[in-house]
Amino acid sequence: MKRKIIIILIMTLILTLVFSCAAEETNTKNDSGNIAESENENDGEPVEIPEQEPDSTVMYTDDLSGFDFGGSEFSMFTRVNPRYTSAMNVAEEIGEHFNDAMYRRNRNLEERFNFVFKEFLMEGLNEATAMAKKVILGGVHEYDIITMTTAGSLPLVQEGLMHPISLLPHINLDKPYWNQQLNAALTVVNKKYFIHGAHDLSTYDLTHLMLFNKTMIQDYGLENPYELVRTGKWTFDKFAEMSKAVISDLNGDGKFDENDRYGLIIASHYPLPNFWIAAGVKSIEKDENDIPYSAMGDNKFIDVYDKIFEITWDLNHGSWFGANLSDLDEAFVRMFENGKGLFLNSTFYYINNLRGMETDFGILPYPKYTETQDKYYSRIENSTTALVPVTADEKILERASVILEALACESLNIVIPAYYDITLKVKNTRDEESGEMLDFIFASRVFDWGDAVWFNDIRNGVFQPMFAGNKRNLVSKLEAMERVVQKLSDNAVAAFEKLD
Repeated sequence: MKRKIIIILIMTLILTLVFSCAAEETNTKNDSGNIAESENENDGEPVEIPEQEPDSTVMYTDDLSGFDFGGSEFSMFTRVNPRYTSAMNVAEEIGEHFNDAMYRRNRNLEERFNFVFKEFLMEGLNEATAMAKKVILGGVHEYDIITMTTAGSLPLVQEGLMHPISLLPHINLDKPYWNQQLNAALTVVNKKYFIHGAHDLSTYDLTHLMLFNKTMIQDYGLENPYELVRTGKWTFDKFAEMSKAVISDLNGDGKFDENDRYGLIIASHYPLPNFWIAAGVKSIEKDENDIPYSAMGDNKFIDVYDKIFEITWDLNHGSWFGANLSDLDEAFVRMFENGKGLFLNSTFYYINNLRGMETDFGILPYPKYTETQDKYYSRIENSTTALVPVTADEKILERASVILEALACESLNIVIPAYYDITLKVKNTRDEESGEMLDFIFASRVFDWGDAVWFNDIRNGVFQPMFAGNKRNLVSKLEAMERVVQKLSDNAVAAFEKLD
């Protein structure tokens, strides 16, 4: 049974990558550019999950042949981060399924095209960006590709230090191993510099989800969360109702801290973007000319903003936000592990921290705004992208494009099945239903510039302190925020319009 679910989910992910561009176009939008809600014709009936019996031996091809790079080095500059899988070159097999899949992928490509992977790793966003810039401005070609977060690489692109995708002759973005939806989200004035494919594990690792304590669901006689998701009834209000049911001053001292029980455990910079994306709105949209603009003044965005405070702050200690800006503080994990929260915000990467948890837990997408919303939306917090510096000549551009294309294809054939496998097996999940939930989570992943690229100015700079301080008057902040967004957008557009 598990193998059948694994196969179905892998193929569902593949089909999502193939048809995501079309799906993006068919999402109806209201006049403000927000993803619009549509009436649910099933009216609470179970949502159908495609029943597919694909051939488990299917392999995808990149249509590349006849390339021999003479044993040359393919050099990568990679900014590493402890919050997602960063390194692309694995040194050896260690008997671990996922690690060994990455190792086999790279060795297969080295043998096929006669080259050698070489990867330079560096920590720190600002440090990595500064180092990459220094190397490129030095005029000597040292790295074939530079991989770092979109936020870190955007300044390098805007300064004209990276080649556009159009100059990579063997990149075929129509192939199923490229993420058309995310690639379209990261263009400016229709110019493509950022590409994401199956080799980019950050977009999987940094997808947000909710974990729930199965024992508490049973102890409190709460509804089955899986069934709520299946029937389209997993909503903001249902989340609040279930959260409220478990709130308790466990030690009876009259105050709420980490020793008590909450509905949701989550760091304070995550509730707003997690829930607004789940509701189908974004802080930054793009107009018909592919220019980013502020969507925070839209009526639905404001309504969603207010609703998020209602289902967290207004539950009277319904959520525990901690005391810092940690991504997933160890204390949060221990609280959840010890039954101090019904729900825990997590990413797929951080589920690894719960491998030793004795209490059973399940995986859920973030809830819909209302039952009439067309689907569940999941937030991609950030992403990395591989770029080719302008120091690369025509010969290097050819080699880089061949290897990147093949890397994405081979990742879909080898690495992504291993990723799903370890996610679905006992390491990270405790039941077959959690595997089913992955289908909902990965089907509609959303990237918001105000959250994932311009986060210092918008998410962390404005929204995190507002949420942490229970400050709800968004309208009073709109004028100032829209000026900030306008300046960021103007700078990006001016820079991209000068680029090839």
